[in-house]
Amino acid sequence: MLDLITSYLLQNRECVLPSIGIFKVKNKSAEFDPINNQILPPAEEIIFREQAGLSSGLVNYISRKQMINPATAEDRLADFCTNARAIIIAGGKLELKSFGSLQKNVAGNIYFKRQKSLDYFQPVPANAAVHPHQEYDLLVGEKEITSIAMAEYLSEQETAIQSRWKLWAVILTVISIAGLIYYFSMHPFSLDSVGNTSRLF
Repeated sequence: MLDLITSYLLQNRECVLPSIGIFKVKNKSAEFDPINNQILPPAEEIIFREQAGLSSGLVNYISRKQMINPATAEDRLADFCTNARAIIIAGGKLELKSFGSLQKNVAGNIYFKRQKSLDYFQPVPANAAVHPHQEYDLLVGEKEITSIAMAEYLSEQETAIQSRWKLWAVILTVISIAGLIYYFSMHPFSLDSVGNTSRLF
């Protein structure tokens, strides 16, 4: 019976189990995770809640698969669900292959524990693709600018920084030469004034 319920749920994405609850399988589309800067893959989300009711679709499915009349199928399903609920309330589990299990929580309510599935799809990094020779629009602050204009602007900034260093080097050289000229104009030039005059012996 459990295999039939699992098969029905896989095909119809919704299944009501009398005296247990209702399952719904929803597709969760891919979404952007801004914290980790990645795109999460699409996934299936299984929602379960305790709710009384009966699925006529499930009864007809069991009837067709077991080749019995719908009334007998309904009775078998009701008996199975009553026994399964008793097992869960007693602390056991109802395993649904490839989905997970139904079990009781501390409050005494039935809840669904999802089975860890194989991750066929992995999250992918959401880095912007930058093509150096292709023009595209960029948003810098509140101003929109093209990639080529931005590259030119950055190139100009680098040139300006390099030319400033050259300018400072020239200024410091001129100041050093001026300082030397001033020193030697105030003191007469001689070998004694340049070198160290103290004797070792």
